[in-house]
Amino acid sequence: MEGEMVRQKRVILLILAAITACIGWMCATQIADEETIFPAGAQVQTWADFTGSSLSKHDAIKMLATLAHDTDARIILTHTGSDQQTVDLIAWGNSTPEVGTPVPWFSSKRHGIWLSDAALETASLNGSYAFSNMPAATAFSSWLVSEGGSVGELSRRPDTLSFASMQSNSGAAYALLSLAMLLIALSWEQACRQYRARMIRVMGGITPYRVQSADMLMNIVPALPVIAGTCIFMIVALGFIHHWNGINLLIPMFLQSALLMTIAYAIACITCVFIMRPHIKDIASRSLPYAKMHCGNGILCASTVALAMISFAIGMGAIAQYDLTIANLEAWKPLSRVVSADVSASTTNAFTEENASRIHASFKELDDDEAMALSMPVGVFFTPSQGEQPTIEQVHAATSPYDDVIICNPAFLSMFNVHGSELRSIDSRDIPSSLSEGIHAYNDLWLTSGASPMEQHLFRWNSSRAFPSLSYGAQTGTITHTTNPLIIVVNDISTSLNLEGFLIPAMSTANLVFANADVLHQAFGRHGVNSLITSTSTIADSVYARTLWLRQTIATCAIAMTVAIIAALLVAAFAARTWSLERQRALFVRHVSGYTFTALTCKRTIVCGLLLIAVTALASFVLPNWSIVDPTRSETLFFLLFAAVGAAFNTLITIHAARSSFRETIHRH
Repeated sequence: MEGEMVRQKRVILLILAAITACIGWMCATQIADEETIFPAGAQVQTWADFTGSSLSKHDAIKMLATLAHDTDARIILTHTGSDQQTVDLIAWGNSTPEVGTPVPWFSSKRHGIWLSDAALETASLNGSYAFSNMPAATAFSSWLVSEGGSVGELSRRPDTLSFASMQSNSGAAYALLSLAMLLIALSWEQACRQYRARMIRVMGGITPYRVQSADMLMNIVPALPVIAGTCIFMIVALGFIHHWNGINLLIPMFLQSALLMTIAYAIACITCVFIMRPHIKDIASRSLPYAKMHCGNGILCASTVALAMISFAIGMGAIAQYDLTIANLEAWKPLSRVVSADVSASTTNAFTEENASRIHASFKELDDDEAMALSMPVGVFFTPSQGEQPTIEQVHAATSPYDDVIICNPAFLSMFNVHGSELRSIDSRDIPSSLSEGIHAYNDLWLTSGASPMEQHLFRWNSSRAFPSLSYGAQTGTITHTTNPLIIVVNDISTSLNLEGFLIPAMSTANLVFANADVLHQAFGRHGVNSLITSTSTIADSVYARTLWLRQTIATCAIAMTVAIIAALLVAAFAARTWSLERQRALFVRHVSGYTFTALTCKRTIVCGLLLIAVTALASFVLPNWSIVDPTRSETLFFLLFAAVGAAFNTLITIHAARSSFRETIHRH
């Protein structure tokens, strides 16, 4: 028994070391993900847009240098290259590195140099600004707003694992929750195994308070040097891997996170020992509180199994989205300057009515220069709905025999290398009358007076490849490939499409994009309607940021699922051990009478297997309804495999626990 306790203690300490190392890796990942937001040790960040400002670049650059000097700070503008891994920095203020020297990025995949502000002659002032202190950020924000520009919310660099990132990345949140559940499972098993020893000491005259305090310290104190040693090892290892760049950021974040983990483990140990404190009734009957132990085991098993399934579902959904996003990123890389524009919601209605002619003139200028590309699937508008987004099947049914109806202009076709030979003109009489009537019904809403009806610009897709189009109501830059679309090509969208009925809504959903930010701002600025646009964002950058988010989600979900499964296996093994101890005498008598261990454990294994199958079936039904993941074949197969492997493992550990209980009875007698 003593040897078993020693082995168990070693396993627990090894798991605690692994958890500490995992937290160190998560801290390093967070620093690598956030270093382009908070570069070179910056503490505050915001997004700035000079679109509405009347400042010249020269005056703005001069004022940035003045602000940095007056606040004794460093102001940094991030400039990302088209490959997304080249990130150069432009700095103003004290201790500015020499121009041309490499930036010491934490991530080994990222590279860049320090640029002078002369680079802004050909680059935009809009972008992400970072500051070495809050007074500089506040002064910058007040100044730019007073000059007519716009500034995003000021955000501070997190000192520990960011709870904000936990909210925006459910994979990271479930990873931490799985680690917490593993700590609770370890603490619970220790507290239950020590119960008999506590009961004996209380019977020997030691007060319950002293017994509980001694066990709490016995569980917590040995873990402290293991956690401390793992922290030192991980700091040295991560520092070596990252060439000691950013180590001043890693050390405090890692140590604070490890301290929080240690406190959480201590709280779990104290709570579990308190729950499993000896009671007079149990001492008098000299029996263990099996009902309480079974209840705790059941709750922990159900929680860890649910966490494993949810983490897998989210991870699989992220993997599916990641593959599509990578394909989108490859499509946008040659179009690295194309931008989308955010429309001011507060000024849209009144402003467009008063300045309709000037906005039309701005769009006309962009249209004539082929600097404005439109692509918008409109099949959703022909689908009867009750306030919810129509499904793909509903859109296909409404636009049958076509997959969707897409409105675009020649600039978009040119942007995505769609040749005229791939389009075949068709007459409205060649499509179903219900679809033709649906298109005709939107002419008054979408078209300007005098524009030719959309039914006169119908084309069928005549190519072996799928037709690319910008998705409606999805993430910015999401490209949908449709094999059999009905295409409406509008040649002069600035004069043919209604301003409030189509162009501005398409711009707000990123279905109307522009060749580059400078051309857009110049066209709207020349006609005095720049205030309609609150900000612009490069589509390639937006898609790349989403790939990073999905990559992090996949990694953290893998951690969450792995840790949750480990916790579930530990709890399941201990639950089988608890069951065998409770029935030790009966197992001995019945096995001696001729029953096999398989027969003796059959009832428990069947009940546990049915419960696992029920939980798996419930997860298969509930998770898609939560919109966590679509019910595809891979997820269903995993859930079935998970249930089968779980049931087989439970059968084996139950038989093993029964055998161990039988051997202990023999040795005792």
